[in-house]
Amino acid sequence: MPNLSNMPLTEQIEMKTDSHIDVNRIHGMTNNKNTNNNALSENGDRRLRMLEKNRRAAARCRQRKKIWVEELTQQHQEAKRRSDELQGIILNLREEVYSLKSQILAHEGCDCHAVKDYIKIFLMNEVVQKSKFNAPSSQQGATDSVAKITTVISSVERNR
Repeated sequence: MPNLSNMPLTEQIEMKTDSHIDVNRIHGMTNNKNTNNNALSENGDRRLRMLEKNRRAAARCRQRKKIWVEELTQQHQEAKRRSDELQGIILNLREEVYSLKSQILAHEGCDCHAVKDYIKIFLMNEVVQKSKFNAPSSQQGATDSVAKITTVISSVERNR
């Protein structure tokens, strides 16, 4: 590479800004212009082929990415649709469970032992669930939960 500090400033600027640097000046080859022009032409052609190959590869990459994004978007939309559908089913089932439990609790005063047994089990489960959320940290808390369950069972049995 030539020593730029020995060149006039205008030539330095031309060399730095010119995209087609004179290879002859850099390598000091000024004798055989045909050989140098052929070398420049060959290097230029090779560079152009590489640039074109790179453009094609980049276009293929962008196309693959576009297809991948479209497929991912379709999968997301399908998952969202399925999630909304399942949320609707869950809501309907919860409403049905609530309705059935209400119907069973409406028969609390009946002499039907099956209904009374269900209510007893239902109330015990409710007490257990509430005690799980309160998470008693002491033995006294656990004793309180057992006492509540016993009270519920005895009140249901009294109504038999």
